[in-house]
Amino acid sequence: NTPGRGEDYPVWHPDPAVDLLAYSALDAGFEKVFVQSASDRSAPVQAVALGARPAWSPDGSSLIFSADS
Repeated sequence: NTPGRGEDYPVWHPDPAVDLLAYSALDAGFEKVFVQSASDRSAPVQAVALGARPAWSPDGSSLIFSADS
């Protein structure tokens, strides 16, 4: 949980061997989707796109999310 970021909608990668967590959060006034390692706190957090409510595909090869147009 990052102070001041309002993280929500966390989803674990469907393969337990893949240590990734996706979530959405407010960042600089925009809702964005982020992916980060769940166990390596030194790994950089990656902003994927503007959007919210991420979900992994069943095989974990894709990440989908809602976005405003």
